[in-house]
Amino acid sequence: MSDDVPDRPPMVQFMLALNVPRNAKLSAVAGVAFAAVLYGFFVVAPAVLPGVPARGRSPVLYLTLAFVAAVTTALLLVTVLTVVSAVRFAREDDEY
Repeated sequence: MSDDVPDRPPMVQFMLALNVPRNAKLSAVAGVAFAAVLYGFFVVAPAVLPGVPARGRSPVLYLTLAFVAAVTTALLLVTVLTVVSAVRFAREDDEY
């Protein structure tokens, strides 16, 4: 039965060789952490700390902006990490 199952497509093998799933997980965590820090610094801290002027906009707008920051950061990081993996993979392949 296992002989009937085709091998993984070449693109999937290529993505696995470049550690794309690991890069995506790390980038997603870093993007969410970065957005949480931004939201905390610009929205939560002014609302909690005395003497700091509060923002005049709705926190929902800032949540939307934090989401955009998280996604953008994650996409940028996954691209950078995958390029680094590709360079390392090319250098390893070059040694043989």
